Amino acid sequence: MLTSPRATPVPPFRDPETPNPARVQDWALGGSRNTALDRTFGEGLQHGFPLRELTQDNHGFRSRAVRYCLDRDMLQVLDLGAGLNLDGLYGVDSDDVTAVLVDHDPVVIACHRTVLEQQPRRQVSAIEADLRDPAAVLAHPALVATLDLTEPVLLLLTAVGHHLTNADDPRRLIADYVSALAPGSYLALTHLAPTPELPEQQNALNTTIAAYAAHGYCLCPRDSDHHPGVCLANGVSACSVSRFQRPASGH
Repeated sequence: MLTSPRATPVPPFRDPETPNPARVQDWALGGSRNTALDRTFGEGLQHGFPLRELTQDNHGFRSRAVRYCLDRDMLQVLDLGAGLNLDGLYGVDSDDVTAVLVDHDPVVIACHRTVLEQQPRRQVSAIEADLRDPAAVLAHPALVATLDLTEPVLLLLTAVGHHLTNADDPRRLIADYVSALAPGSYLALTHLAPTPELPEQQNALNTTIAAYAAHGYCLCPRDSDHHPGVCLANGVSACSVSRFQRPASGH
């Protein structure tokens, strides 16, 4: 297993004065790679919005998706927007998994590489790249050296799509990645959804969207008619699609 985030050093943060989505996620998962500002930001949202619970639900879904594929002898994972999930590789025996972790945040990638350097494994690579450029990601030397795209792959796109703007064209991006996968591959996707039928929860979500926007981060929930969808082709299947939305207590 990869070592705990508490057991490895933390690279210097480039923007310690601004909350960072990856570090807020780390706080929500009980990690230590976050700042006091990240914790204050997360705790402020938590008063009205179940940020910690949603993050933990998403983390559990990722692990279940990997185990589902492992049970079917699919051992390759392409994790787009990997974030700071460092408490072991998806909660499974990491020796069983060949994975490429992709994130555009240099601190996220530095953290992963610190862990991997402590326990060198040829089967896992972490690359700093922008998932909005599928051609560059898929042609990255580390990905080419680690994954065999002629064999089935689990594509993880969890809690990432709602950080993409409509101008990014998430549906096209997913289609580009799926088209590069071999038949028998799986896509696991979660996406934040609006809840207009629950005004109190929607108001809390709107507050959360505004809080992220104030620090320059996009949060774009989409309903079932507008979320990126499952653009499947070439024999690729959906492992599951979660709307990444938990009803507020009392509903």
